[in-house]
Amino acid sequence: MKKTTLVLLASLPLFAASSLHAVSVSTAPVGFINLTIKGGGFSAISVPMLPQTLYSGVIGATSSGTTLIDDAATWTDNQYAVADPNSNSVYYVEITANSNDDSSVGKILEIISCDDANNSMVVSDDVSNFTGASYMIRKFRTLGDVFGNDNSTGLLSGAALNESDVIFKIGSDAQGNPKWTRYYYQTDPTGVAALLGGTGWRRSDNTTTDFKDVVISPDEGLLVKRNGATDLTITLPGTIKTNKSKTPLLVGFNLIAYSFPVDATLDSLNLQDKLVSGASVNESDVIFVINASGGFTRYYYQTDPTGVLALLGGTGWRSTVDTTSDASSTEIGAGSAIIIQRRPSATALVEWDSNVPF
Repeated sequence: MKKTTLVLLASLPLFAASSLHAVSVSTAPVGFINLTIKGGGFSAISVPMLPQTLYSGVIGATSSGTTLIDDAATWTDNQYAVADPNSNSVYYVEITANSNDDSSVGKILEIISCDDANNSMVVSDDVSNFTGASYMIRKFRTLGDVFGNDNSTGLLSGAALNESDVIFKIGSDAQGNPKWTRYYYQTDPTGVAALLGGTGWRRSDNTTTDFKDVVISPDEGLLVKRNGATDLTITLPGTIKTNKSKTPLLVGFNLIAYSFPVDATLDSLNLQDKLVSGASVNESDVIFVINASGGFTRYYYQTDPTGVLALLGGTGWRSTVDTTSDASSTEIGAGSAIIIQRRPSATALVEWDSNVPF
């Protein structure tokens, strides 16, 4: 993907004073980032600019299991209990500070239900040990939010998937395994599409449902296959995350984002301690990075406790096309995403922490 541009506008208050509930909240930088989708190839993009914070609070001592209690809560019944077309939660809680357990900071919890009378909220994971943690509620960004409800970005569209640009997302199946899904914007000037599901955002296996409200997580990447010949630019406004991120990595393929709108390198991502490494790419987890031609270059972290690698290229980040040169400075551009393929022998789930780089 081509170079991105980040423009910082200002630092604005996130909340009105009446909504703080005794939580100390600093201002957050806002601005926009320009992303380029390469014509005639693949682009791996992320959405690091976040929507406005809707609520902030502190997790109370009576929270238990997946039930979060906030004694000062002001939400109404099921105010944040909304599902997207794939039945995923539209709103989420993010842990922003926790003096008792820093490892919880950055954790994203989907909101399942809200109860006004009990100041409670059911979320997607256990919060029993998060007493005193600060959190905020945001709405996930969506396909329509990023690309335009009416495809104002200008992606190629037609009466079917094979006539359109394609957006790939990775979700998970019922067993928690990664699962690819494909989306496109369906139009047809001849009117045939009216018989096949009309105009709008569609999923490859469902051409009649409107998928403009499909959610995009802050740590999720998108892979765009641009069949149109020209480059396109997306301008994403929003706020910038000011706490670390926590991203789950499953066995198999993971399409993930760097959550901050700045350039990074393979080395600065600090992924090597989370990935399987060995004497060759065949023994290691693999990172796929989009190159200048719109294809993929594969990287892995090479190690060998026997010492044989001293003769074969040593220890460190390597590419599959050059196993002796240090690839640690390989750039991951702001607003980019990477694909991580974790080997079947890897631990089923690990969490990658990425610290605030500024």
